[in-house]
Amino acid sequence: EFAATPADTWRQKASRAFAAELIAPAQLIKERYGKTGLTKHAVDRLASEWLCQPQIIVHQAKNNGIEVKGVETAAYF
Repeated sequence: EFAATPADTWRQKASRAFAAELIAPAQLIKERYGKTGLTKHAVDRLASEWLCQPQIIVHQAKNNGIEVKGVETAAYF
């Protein structure tokens, strides 16, 4: 189960964005899947490779304009 508190302040949001970038670098996701988009299989593979939650991969992709195909966000959140 994934538990998190809301990020209300600019500092909280910036800290989380920084952490997400360390865990799942958007540039690497773009290099690998920027042209084709991410599938559930790709999300799961990256999460396994980078030892992070799939939600982080999906969030990073969406925040950086990378298409996420066939992935039900609810399945990860």
